[in-house]
Amino acid sequence: MMFWVDRRAIGIALILNRSAEGCELAVAFDFVRTCAGMWPPVRNEIEKLRQMPDVQPEHFCPLGAHEWLVIEGKVEDAFRQPVQASKRKSLLWTQLRSNLAVAVLSYVDADETALVKLRKVWPAHEPVFFFAQESITEPKKWWYRTKGAVAWQLLKHVWQKPTPVEEWGIVDRKYRWALFVTHADDIIFCGQPLVDRVLQLGQQANIRIR
Repeated sequence: MMFWVDRRAIGIALILNRSAEGCELAVAFDFVRTCAGMWPPVRNEIEKLRQMPDVQPEHFCPLGAHEWLVIEGKVEDAFRQPVQASKRKSLLWTQLRSNLAVAVLSYVDADETALVKLRKVWPAHEPVFFFAQESITEPKKWWYRTKGAVAWQLLKHVWQKPTPVEEWGIVDRKYRWALFVTHADDIIFCGQPLVDRVLQLGQQANIRIR
């Protein structure tokens, strides 16, 4: 079946998306691009997550490209070791600031109960950003606005079955902490507020976190 999308509609959606801060227009723009078959596999997979029965799409909102640059700039400043642009690696977590508090939960697949025990790390209504990276070698990320409870559902869902999503994470909207989920099945917790929570919970739940 062929699906035709008027290029004028895409242009109008682009203009509206750039000028709006709300979720509705960004979602409408997403729909246009999805119909046009313009999404890469990672982005298509995230759209499937947004359609899960236990996730309300308006609570997992895609951000416009104009917002990505601002968010990524702040994330880089908060978490990456200062390096020349030409020396930046595609995986930010490989160049974390030396003075940044970090904790790692390795080989998550080996302990199926670890994620369930760590659920308390995320307050249900805490506002966060969710991102999914194109690939291990491609630094481009897709950004979304959501809350702790939804972020948990995403975390659990991605681990339940194979997906094209290899590198992704969650970032505090005030950039105090970040969480990176790696292609090696490790979870890297960054930032003192999150690390303190994780280490305390890990000790209580007998989860080995280094």
